[in-house]
Amino acid sequence: MRRIVGTVLSSLGHLQEVSSEPDHADPSNVRAGVVYDYGNLVGILPVGGGAVAGDVIDTFQVMYEYLSESGSDLYDLVGARIWGPKAPKQGWTNDAAAIVFHINERTHPNGDGIECQMVTKCYGGTALHKDARAVYRALEQKMRACRGAEMYSGRINVAELISAVQDTEEPDTGYPLSIATHRVVIGGNGT
Repeated sequence: MRRIVGTVLSSLGHLQEVSSEPDHADPSNVRAGVVYDYGNLVGILPVGGGAVAGDVIDTFQVMYEYLSESGSDLYDLVGARIWGPKAPKQGWTNDAAAIVFHINERTHPNGDGIECQMVTKCYGGTALHKDARAVYRALEQKMRACRGAEMYSGRINVAELISAVQDTEEPDTGYPLSIATHRVVIGGNGT
């Protein structure tokens, strides 16, 4: 076992692996091997760990790891502002682009992994619908490239867009947003 100590990098309390001191690097350094525990700053991972076939998969964590990878148009727009199942109640007022997603899951019909419905709200960080659409397009580009992606917490076998709604507003806040619903099949690494 190895000890993980880190700095909270998102509202979910994601941790960055370090030796023994908290990591104060910027959130763009999120990589495979991160863990989260809703604000808990110390986690334990088995050495050489990661989900394997037969493990109970944390589908939310797999998708968070994938969506928060640097080097994509999505990351360039939203950075570490990826939350779920809701945006933070304080500290964010659509002043920067972000996505908020939640997952509903069930066992895949053939038993190979977990089939999820991932609903993602895309915010542009402005009062303009075109900026929310830009985040949606970056999300869709990222999702089209996810087949076979091996993340620390599991493997994304396949994803497909079910529906998308653009140029709408969040009822409570009036923030412009686009909404995408994807079907995603996730399994352990090696499946």
